[in-house]
Amino acid sequence: MNERLLKKKIRSAVHDILFEQAGDVEDEREPKEKETKSKGTKLVGGATAQPGDIGIVKGSIGKGDYRAWVKSAKARAQKEPRALMGDLGVKSTATGDDLQQVLKILRVALNYNPTMREAYGGVREIQETLPDGGAVKAIAVTMSGVDHRNGKQFLMHTLQGAKNANFINPQGALGIGRGSVESTVIYSI
Repeated sequence: MNERLLKKKIRSAVHDILFEQAGDVEDEREPKEKETKSKGTKLVGGATAQPGDIGIVKGSIGKGDYRAWVKSAKARAQKEPRALMGDLGVKSTATGDDLQQVLKILRVALNYNPTMREAYGGVREIQETLPDGGAVKAIAVTMSGVDHRNGKQFLMHTLQGAKNANFINPQGALGIGRGSVESTVIYSI
């Protein structure tokens, strides 16, 4: 067998195995059926946002690996969320609607933690214009010492940590994405 063909088959098999484990692969030999699911907002990874989800809206970040400190935040948000919140200065449960809870957590973290202050310039409430012309309440996050891709991912891990530590209790899904004017916005989906 040709060496090039063999390498191609091996790569294809490895690719199929990796994506099967993630549940993201469809058999290309079978005809695709039309999806009858509702067309909600898609998050990175392909899942449709469900109430209580916190994620990055599909299409708002590029591909590639995240920085080590972002990966560390993910691990802490999952394994030791209370310690992560303590390091960010968050000591009490946030109340209000979903966005008010997020705003409180982020403001406390920005005021308490010097690294957060260096990475993010600030947070504020805005009215975001949707593609259909409507408007929705959102939170604008200004990036300062961090690139948008890693900054959005770190915001997601921070909010997931707050949720895992029971400091926020979102009733709807929260999406982190690009805004029409602001580069990073958080809104309720």
